[in-house]
Amino acid sequence: MDQKWIEKWKQDLDQLREELPKKHLNLYFGQSEENFLWAIDMLKEELDEGDLDHFVVISRIARIVAAFKDAHTTVYIPGKWFLPFDFYWFYEGIYIVGGLESYSSLIGCKVTHINDIEIEEVISRLKTVISYENESFLKSQLPKYIRVAEVLYGLDIIKGLKELSIGVEYGNGIASKIQIKTYTEQELVVDYLKIDDMLNDDIPLFRRSGENYWSQHLEEDNTFYINYNCCKNMKNIGVKAFFNGVIENINISKVDKVVVDLRNNFGGNSRLLEPFIKELKKWLMENDRRRVFTVIGRDTFSSALLNAYSLKNDAGAILVGEASGGKPNCYGEVLFLELLNSKLRIRYSTKYYDIIEDDSQESLFPDMKFVVKFDDFIRCKDPVMEYILNREVD
Repeated sequence: MDQKWIEKWKQDLDQLREELPKKHLNLYFGQSEENFLWAIDMLKEELDEGDLDHFVVISRIARIVAAFKDAHTTVYIPGKWFLPFDFYWFYEGIYIVGGLESYSSLIGCKVTHINDIEIEEVISRLKTVISYENESFLKSQLPKYIRVAEVLYGLDIIKGLKELSIGVEYGNGIASKIQIKTYTEQELVVDYLKIDDMLNDDIPLFRRSGENYWSQHLEEDNTFYINYNCCKNMKNIGVKAFFNGVIENINISKVDKVVVDLRNNFGGNSRLLEPFIKELKKWLMENDRRRVFTVIGRDTFSSALLNAYSLKNDAGAILVGEASGGKPNCYGEVLFLELLNSKLRIRYSTKYYDIIEDDSQESLFPDMKFVVKFDDFIRCKDPVMEYILNREVD
C-alpha cells in the first residue's frame, strides 16, 4: 500500500473515531470507549509500518465495529470474488448446500478445511468480524461470510483472491482436498444448483418458496400453515390483503391449528402483521381447543422477532424451533455512515427496543427446542412440523 493510501485510511479511521460515537444511540454499551480508541490507534500504527493490504485494513475495521456486540451495527465488507458455493451451519458442522453445476459432486459435503486451515480455526477468525449478540445469529451469518474471498483473504485464511483449496468429507466418510476458483456474482447466476434441486423427495414446506408470504391448508392435519418470510409488502398482494384472506380461509376451513412460520424471516416492518395477530387472538377466544404455533430460528431477526414475541404474548402462540437470531431487547432502526476515502459503509443503530424485563436475555427461546441436523435436511425431514402436526390439541 502506498503512502497516499496509508494517509487516506488514517483519515477514515479518524472519521470513524469521531462520528460513530455521535451517530449511534449508545455505542459504548458493549465495550468501553478506551478499547475502541486503543483499537483505532493500533490499526493506525500498523498502517504506518506499511505491511497492510486494503482487505486486511477492512477486516480490521470490521473487527473494531463487531466488538461493540450490536448485531445491527456492522461493516459492509465489499466483495467481488466469491466461492462457488452456498454453505449452512448444521448441528453436525458446516455443509455445502448449493453450488455451480461444475462442482455438483461437492454439494452435500461437510467442510473440513479451507486452504489447509481446519474449519474450527476458520470459524474462530470469522467470528471476529461478524457483529452478533447470540450464537444463533452467528450461525445465521457466518456461512455468508465464508463464501466471500475478500473476507478470507483479509483474515489470512487464503493467500490470493482467485483460487484456493477446500477440504471436504463425503457422505461415505471419505475426505478429499479440492482446488477451486472464485467467481463474480454475475458468473454465479448461470448453472447454479441448490441441494433441493437435486433431491427427489418432497421438500419441507419452509423450504418451498421464495415469496414474502404464502399459505396452505393442510386438510389431513386440520391445520392452516402460513409461511411469512419477510415483513414487507409484495407488489401483487399486500400483507393486509393477504392476511385478510388468510383469516377468511381459517374460518371457512374450521381448522384447530394455525402455524405461522417465521424461521426464514429477517425482518422489515413489524407493524404489518399486527392486525392479523389481533384477528388470530379473536379466533382463539372462540374455541379453547384451538392452538397457534409460531416457528422461530436463527434467521428470525429484528421485526420478525417482534412479531414472534407478539404472537406468543398476545395470541398465546407456542414457540417451536431454534433460539432466535435476534435479541429481544436490542438496538436497531439503522442508518449508514460512509467513510470519506474508502467509501466503506458502516451500518449503525439509532433506537433501542425494550420489550422484555430481562435485558440480558440473548434470544427469544422456543417452548419446544429443535436443532437443525444435516441428516434431517438431506432426508427432507422437518422435525418441527412433525411435532406440531402430531401434537394433540388439549
